[in-house]
Amino acid sequence: MSEYETALEMIEDDDLSGKQTMASYNYMIGCALNENDFETALSTMDNLLRRGFVPSKGTLAIIINTLGLFQKKIIATTKITTMTTPHLNFY
Repeated sequence: MSEYETALEMIEDDDLSGKQTMASYNYMIGCALNENDFETALSTMDNLLRRGFVPSKGTLAIIINTLGLFQKKIIATTKITTMTTPHLNFY
């Protein structure tokens, strides 16, 4: 089992709150995009949507910032934390 599959399995654990689950998905999406692994990012987003979660403003900020779609970084503040672009390789 790959690290990505292990991470998805952990996210699907029912012991996590909705906020914890979204933070985990956001982190995984950001990591994949940071490594230019668009297939993994898309797969993670697809998994998020199939489970009935709606992408948060933090999710969108991570996507926009990681892809460099604007000259200035977007800061999405939530009650959890300010989301930053992570750097983690799943392979």
